[in-house]
Amino acid sequence: METREYFTTTLITNTERVAVPISDEIPNVAHPKYSVHTLIPQLNELGNRGWELISIEPVQEGDRARTRR
Repeated sequence: METREYFTTTLITNTERVAVPISDEIPNVAHPKYSVHTLIPQLNELGNRGWELISIEPVQEGDRARTRR
């Protein structure tokens, strides 16, 4: 029987905390405060550690606070 290992995390898209990577595929423009492009290096790092993305769900800052209760 195949064994699976699971991992969950929260990735930050705030450009004030995580830089938008420089790449030919990413437009060289002013990005909004919460740019999806900030996920790329974070996802690549997890992939380098052997993790595979199964699903992703956007969560707003206020939503995260409500789920902790």
